[in-house]
Amino acid sequence: MDTLTPENLSENTEGSSSALFSARQVSVAAFIGGALGGGWLMFKNFGAIGDKAQKKTAMLGSLLLTAIFAVGAMWLPTDFSNSLIPLITVAIFAAWYHFKFESVFGAHRQNGGAQASWWKTLGLGAAGFAASLVVFFSAMLSVPILPVNHIQHGPNIIYFEGDATRENAESLAEFFQETGVFSSDASWALTLLFPKNDPRRAVVKLPYPAEIVGTPAHDEVKALAALLDEEKYQVKDVEIHVQNAFGLTVLIVKND
Repeated sequence: MDTLTPENLSENTEGSSSALFSARQVSVAAFIGGALGGGWLMFKNFGAIGDKAQKKTAMLGSLLLTAIFAVGAMWLPTDFSNSLIPLITVAIFAAWYHFKFESVFGAHRQNGGAQASWWKTLGLGAAGFAASLVVFFSAMLSVPILPVNHIQHGPNIIYFEGDATRENAESLAEFFQETGVFSSDASWALTLLFPKNDPRRAVVKLPYPAEIVGTPAHDEVKALAALLDEEKYQVKDVEIHVQNAFGLTVLIVKND
């Protein structure tokens, strides 16, 4: 059977002995495992009732949606709220379930059919999360896309966040060029942040994967903080946030 109709709905739910996943379970799996988590449960649901068309949609659609989110996540601003992607994913699967499967599940339960295990739901959601990570990292390595909130100055990149604008980033790049911070010896990937509702602060995020405290690089970062504080952002309190390979701030340097 490729599609469900009111005439064959009752017959198919009576004939299906498989446990089906509820709308709440699909939403939880989509929240945990993204489109692949929710899609996996929908794939099993439609497979259990023999709906080949929707089963195929669940398989291919979840892969396509994951790829779209992976590419979109690289293009979105670096300070975009990551919580919105899971919420959008859940909304998509909740709507799909409502229009294509809710009546089927209701009839299934009325006819004595079982609901699938929550442990299975969590397991498939976790598996979907792992598979989503593979897709995301594969997209990052194969698709050369940078977030929209960046400017490129030669080999150097400056991202801008908060109230900082593209013009602010370009001005900082020109300042670094004039003062010799940007040189042919190295390339930089910095983030300029003017925190919203805090116009007194100027934050520069500096990735540095190695240990920096007590090294010559630590002294160079102190000198950079002094340069920015005294010559570029005199009316702001300058902070340089040194970040590790995971993007976590491990050191804050100010011009004392």
